[in-house]
Order: sequence, then C-alpha cells, then structure tokens
Amino acid sequence: MVFSNASVLGVTSTGEFLGGTTARYRTVKSLQIQGHIDSRASQTKDEGVKATVDTINQYIAAASASGTNTLEAVTINGFSMGNGRITSLDFEAGETGTDNQIFYGTYSANVEIFSDGDFDLLLDSGATISDSATINSFSESFSASLSETDEYKFSHSLAFQLFKKDSTDDMVARAKTIAETIFGETLTTFNLIIGDHYGNYNSVAKKLYNEKYNEITGDFSFDLNFTLLQNNAASYSLVTTHSYDTDSDGLVTVSEEGTIFPKTNVIDQNVNTWLTTEITNSFSRSNAVYASYYDYISTNSLALNSKPIDVSKSVGISSAAVSYTVKYTNNEGFSNLDKLIERNISLSSQNSVATVQETAKITYNEPKNRDFDIKSKVTSVTGDASAVLGRCIDLYSRCDLVGTLVQTSHKLSFSAVGKTIDYTYSFSDSSELIANGLLSQKKISTNTEAGVPLTQIAGIPNSKDALVQTPNQTTLGTRQVTGEATLRRTATKNVFYEPFEFKTALETLRQDMILKAYKVFQENNNLNALDTSEIYVSDASYSFSSDRKLSANITVNFAQTTLRPVAGDTDTYYTLDS
Repeated sequence: MVFSNASVLGVTSTGEFLGGTTARYRTVKSLQIQGHIDSRASQTKDEGVKATVDTINQYIAAASASGTNTLEAVTINGFSMGNGRITSLDFEAGETGTDNQIFYGTYSANVEIFSDGDFDLLLDSGATISDSATINSFSESFSASLSETDEYKFSHSLAFQLFKKDSTDDMVARAKTIAETIFGETLTTFNLIIGDHYGNYNSVAKKLYNEKYNEITGDFSFDLNFTLLQNNAASYSLVTTHSYDTDSDGLVTVSEEGTIFPKTNVIDQNVNTWLTTEITNSFSRSNAVYASYYDYISTNSLALNSKPIDVSKSVGISSAAVSYTVKYTNNEGFSNLDKLIERNISLSSQNSVATVQETAKITYNEPKNRDFDIKSKVTSVTGDASAVLGRCIDLYSRCDLVGTLVQTSHKLSFSAVGKTIDYTYSFSDSSELIANGLLSQKKISTNTEAGVPLTQIAGIPNSKDALVQTPNQTTLGTRQVTGEATLRRTATKNVFYEPFEFKTALETLRQDMILKAYKVFQENNNLNALDTSEIYVSDASYSFSSDRKLSANITVNFAQTTLRPVAGDTDTYYTLDS
C-alpha cells in the first residue's frame, strides 16, 4: 500500500510479550495517516468527479488486494515503513472546497506495522543494560501525534521495578542509567516519517522529564515529553502562518507571521541572525502560498514582488520567543519604489476665506533597522513644503479662486515601531496672513464713535415754552484702533534662553495703527470735520504673551461738527465704519 501526499497524525508503539513480560516477540506500531487527493491539475470541466473517483478506487483496490491475514509493504511519501496491514480507510466528503472530493479531497487511514522482537526487555532498541537480571518487571510506551497547529508532540514513558542487589546498591542511579539508555536510543523508523517534516526524534529540543522513585518497593517511572515545531533548525524551531488577501483592485498581499522558539530557555546574541535568516527565507514560503492560490483566485499574470512592503519584529524576553511579520505584494508600484505616498488634498471655504489642506502617509519600502535614518526622512518631508504648496495652489486655481495661499500650520508624526510618516499642511487665503517677514499674521480693526451734538435749553420765565440753542457743535469724536499680530516662529530658537524680540514688531504694528486712526475722516465721509489734522492720541497700550501674540490698542480724539444726514432724509444719519 502506497500513501502519497500524506501526513502522519499519530504514532503509538506497543510491545507484545510472551508470558506477560517475559520476552518481547514483536512490536506493533499503529499509524494514523491523513492524505490529500488533488485533482486540480488533471481535472477538466466535463469530467466532474471522475478523476477523484478513479484515485479513490485505486486506493480501495490496493487496500483490498490481499486478505486479512496477509501483510503487505507500506510506503508513506516514498519511505518504506515495513510490512503491515490497513485496519481502516475513509474518504470523507463535505460541502467545503477543501474536502468536496471534486477538485480536492482528503482521506484517512489506520495502519498497523509489525516488526520482529529480539527477546530483549527494550522496545525497538539495540542497547544493552547491565544487571538486567535485577529487573523484575518492565513496561514502555511511546506515542507521537500531529496537532492542529502542525506540531509533532512526543511522549515516551518507562515504568519498571528493580530488585536491590545488596545493601550498597544505589537503585536510583541504576534506574536513571536505564532510563537514559532507553531515551537516548534513536527510533529510526519514526525518523523517516518525521524527517519528512521537521527533523527527527533526536533533534535538539526543550525536553521535559518527570521522574518518580520508590526505593522501598523498587518502583521507578520516567516520562519524556517534547515538541517538534513546523520548521526545525539547529538552535531553534519556527512556527509560521500565512494569509492571502485580495483588495478591490485585484492586487494581492501575502503575509507571513513567524515565531522563533530557541531550544534553550535564554535568548542569546544569535537572535538577530535567526530573524534575518527566517525573514530572508520568508519570501520563498510566501511565494509558494501565492502560487498555490493565485491561479484559482486572480486573473492577471502579476508576480509577487520579492521585496517586502512591511517587516516588523518583536522579542519576548519573558517567553523566550521571537516573532516577526513580513508582507509581500504583487502591486507593481512596489517593485522599484523606495516609498509609497498616499496623498489627499481638500479645499473648504468659510466667511469668504478658503482653506486648502494636504494630508499624506509615507510608507518606506526598506527594513526598519539601525540604518533606517528617520532624521533624513523627516528632513526630506519638511523640505518638500514648496511642492506641497504647489499642489494646493493647483487645486485652489482649478476652483476659480484668486488670492495668495499662506501656510497656517504643519503637523508631522511618525511611529517608533513602524515605517510610516504622516503629515498635514494647511494653507489659507485670509488677508490677515503674511507669507514672509517678522509677522506671520496681522489684523487691525476700528470702532468709531461720533461726537454728540451740543444743545442748550433756556427756559422762558412765566411761560411753558423754552428756547433750544443749537450752535452746530459736537463733543469730541473717538476712534479706537485694535491691532493683533503673531510673531513668526524662529527655527531652533530656545525661547527659555532667547526671548522673542518684539519691539520692532510692535513699532511696525503701531505705525499701521496710527495710519488707520488718521483715516477716520477718509473712511467716514459722513463726518463734518473742522480740521482733518486735528486728531490726538488720548490712550495707548500693548501686551505680548509667551505664545508670540502681540496686541495693542490706540484711542484718538477728533473734532467735528454734526453728522451728515442721509440724502433725502433729514432724520437719518450715516453710520460709522461701514
């Protein structure tokens, strides 16, 4: 019987003895096998299940070719296991694509392998033990099983009773010697099976021992347990999982998540070498996954890029394990690019002021190691401000807007563990913004109050009437000018040791405010001025805060006659600062 595309799910070994435990005449190994029937390559559209049914019939015919009392040669994936018999053969069928028995299916089998005994006390071993005559009883069991996570778990148990030879006999030492001898033997038959997977029985691994002694009765028991993970190396084992993702554009991303388990309890300086080795090897494994699924899922002929788009690593000191994640894509844009830039430019308007904003995410296509120069990458992003402004101006112009865009803010961030830089540039066409110079923002506003007309009422003695005198004069009018400005930030300036020098900025703001104050008659034609030069500063103040905000107030007085009425309406007067 030949089994192909098969995995051994479990192994048990049992010794059969003459007269209880007198002499082992044979060893019976029970194998639990699971295999696959893959008809995808040969299947045609019109065959239906024929190709798979033919394969199933071949297995059934081979299994029933001999009688129940006849042994036949058993071969698993090209390895001869010896002579045995098939005790069960099952072809499961279900609705899912992995076991529908049309294009792809599974089968399971139980096989018994028989090997000759040597009338020795040891199971499947050529080792000798001194003082074997003092062994009163002996039993041994061995099992190997394949877990759902594709790991082989081994269990080897011994139990025996010793006679005490004399008063000086150290039975514990003899029992340990017996156990060490048996545990040290190579189970060659199983190595053929396991070697097709991850290593062999004698591979270096974290082996756990459990020992029980009873010197009074002479009973001793020893248990050995260990696990062989998916990929076995000299100093570590590796567990990997893969994912296959397709986006809306049909582009594929294959990810490998790996965990490295050292074969000692301490992670040494070789961990970086292990990571480099497995991350380098990850492409071949990921590409195999890509090739297995791509023809059935996608329609184009793109190849998987060998350069990863993302690599992350983590070291768990407490768990003595190292993990990593590597991602590959068939997106041709990643084949030669050093980085991927995702940009978004938006425009909004409020109160006739337009704001244009560009946000972007830059993902670098290179390993994140000590050579990853984040400083130079941040410098390149900040140095690209002119290009950002050009793209924003382009959108501003295409929206039929006319004005000057001035940068209002710039935000940049990057992750300590990732390879991504995010930035946001904001621009505005507000007239209050200044592109260059000492100030970055300036706003001047006014509040003008006209003088109140002067009147004098004189009562007439012994009469209800009074005389109202109107000399066509008013009290002094006032104009309050408020100035608000922000000093431009100076790069690399330490404000704790070098406070901002604001006097020059204050003088510039003062001159603009005085000029605005003297325009009170120019900007309010309804005022009748006695003398346009008769304007006096009555109050002035300023303040400067640590956030570079400068504010000032100037109050001026001016002389006038009455307000000019609105044309055609002697009861309504022009408003001020309109």
